[in-house]
Amino acid sequence: MILGPNFVIGHIQKTGGDPVKQIIKFLALPGVDVPDHAADNPRKHQTFKEAGVLDGRQLVLGIRRLPSWEVSAMWQANLHGGENGEPWPYYNADQLVQHIYGEQLLKKWLDGVEIAHWIRMEFLREDLHQFLKSQYTLTKDQETTIFSLPTKPLNTYDHDLTTYFDDQHIEKIYKDSPVWAALELKLYGSLFGLPSK
Repeated sequence: MILGPNFVIGHIQKTGGDPVKQIIKFLALPGVDVPDHAADNPRKHQTFKEAGVLDGRQLVLGIRRLPSWEVSAMWQANLHGGENGEPWPYYNADQLVQHIYGEQLLKKWLDGVEIAHWIRMEFLREDLHQFLKSQYTLTKDQETTIFSLPTKPLNTYDHDLTTYFDDQHIEKIYKDSPVWAALELKLYGSLFGLPSK
């Protein structure tokens, strides 16, 4: 969680929180605290309520396309363990759509709070730039940094979602995740791989 004078940036796992932290830390913006929590520190992914930061500051949160999030979360938990530390099995597509976790996690984050700004992982640098411009007068060098600073590489798994899902799998993921689906429609204008309605 990144603490600014007028904002707090939360970190839902697998939504680009580490690159956001790297960029903001490098910018050294005034009044911003960027805690250096280790990956296994439970405070790294505390909700705003859990962290006790509901004090009137703007709340900012990362998000990504739900099918992409589910695959990334599966691989992360398969390698390093889920919330209870136990490794998850590698699921095939039919199994994975029966183990959707993102919806309950998002509902936990959104419970009783209003998010002022979203940072979409697929447009992370653009959305972060837009938000920081609303808070600070950025120099040209700082703007260049936001768009060009090297950050942690992608995890090494197949990111092509067609490797995992067909249209029926994706429809089921969204059907079983109405809160995430509604948010994704609002922020992206469509659901991944499905025609706009």
